[in-house]
Amino acid sequence: MKRYYLFIFLLTQSLLFPLQFTSAFPHAEKNAKAHNLPLVLLFVGSDWSEESRQLTGMLHSPQVNEVLKNSMVGCVVDFPEINTQSKATLRVNAELKKRFGITQLPALVLLDENQEYVTTVGYVPVPPQVFASHIKELLDTYRGITTALGNSSALSPKELIGLLSKAKQLQNESLIEQIVDEGRRKSDDTLFAIEKYAIVKASPEGDPKLLEKLKHEIEKKASSSSVETKLQTGLLAFETMKSRVGIEQALSSFEKVLQEVPSSTKNLWRVQYRLAECLLEAKKRGEARAYAEKAREKAPEAFHKALDQIIAGD
Repeated sequence: MKRYYLFIFLLTQSLLFPLQFTSAFPHAEKNAKAHNLPLVLLFVGSDWSEESRQLTGMLHSPQVNEVLKNSMVGCVVDFPEINTQSKATLRVNAELKKRFGITQLPALVLLDENQEYVTTVGYVPVPPQVFASHIKELLDTYRGITTALGNSSALSPKELIGLLSKAKQLQNESLIEQIVDEGRRKSDDTLFAIEKYAIVKASPEGDPKLLEKLKHEIEKKASSSSVETKLQTGLLAFETMKSRVGIEQALSSFEKVLQEVPSSTKNLWRVQYRLAECLLEAKKRGEARAYAEKAREKAPEAFHKALDQIIAGD
């Protein structure tokens, strides 16, 4: 009898080991919750996108399974052009695409054990084991951030800056805003106020009163140096102009300010970093890379990885 139960136990465990994908989101969600595992959503165009086929093949490879087995549940969210799907599947997949803001296929959305958003990853033609290790590293980074924020009162401004860099690597807007808000409460550093200004400015609501309040906060926190103040207010003007007249015109205007700022200015690297982010969002990879390279020269080591991603064009 003991051998029988041992056999059943081993059989059950073996069924959990492979990283398996289902096309039914409700089933995958239920399975992830039941086993307290992260959920991977693979958004693909199975019958028309070559990169979707390549990413799907990679995730089903033995090398990926070796790294990720028994550590997460997978769900394929498909958008075929030829193959048919049930109305229920069409509706669920469309809702998931909208929920996670997917605009390009393939894409891999990673959720944690509580179904909270972690990050989105596109297809990168690297060896399967490297890709799987990267997914695992992203999850570990997310867990490290959320664990630290669970005791945010104990975090120093320096530690928050490090967490902010990691959250930016994940491109997780919710985490970024949590860290920025905590930083504004604890620090006189203009970094957090500028980040908050950018967040509010990018939101559909864009509360004008809050933006004006943040502008005054930044000017107040800026050093007494007129150069520093000019740099910070110039960045605010850029943030305002780029949504109104376009990034090229806004950047052209702001570069005139940058020409008057000595390279030794304390927060110049932060401004260059922010410009690199904006340019990357606007698909201007060459210009983004140039600003990221400049920023990396003076940026603290905690920001090097995020800047390297911009330089690599990720």
